[in-house]
Amino acid sequence: MLLFDHNFELKYGKEETGRRFGIALLTTARKLVLEAKYLFGFVDLIASIKDALRLSPYVDLHRYDSFAPIREKATCKWFVDGEVKYSNNEK
Repeated sequence: MLLFDHNFELKYGKEETGRRFGIALLTTARKLVLEAKYLFGFVDLIASIKDALRLSPYVDLHRYDSFAPIREKATCKWFVDGEVKYSNNEK
């Protein structure tokens, strides 16, 4: 599993990775270097990662510098005081 956030970086090629068909995936937590055996696999993997990044809502900064976008149709309800609901003496 690979988590995308606003710090995610995709680097590739010999200059960036030290390998001819190398792909480096950098996150805030780690650096993962992959190596494809053939040019087709190399190009296909880069294209797939770029598509996933383009479609991901988590790579941009949102309200309060959060990775998560605002949920427009959330089915949650706010309860200011749940004492009655969760007490042993329900009324």
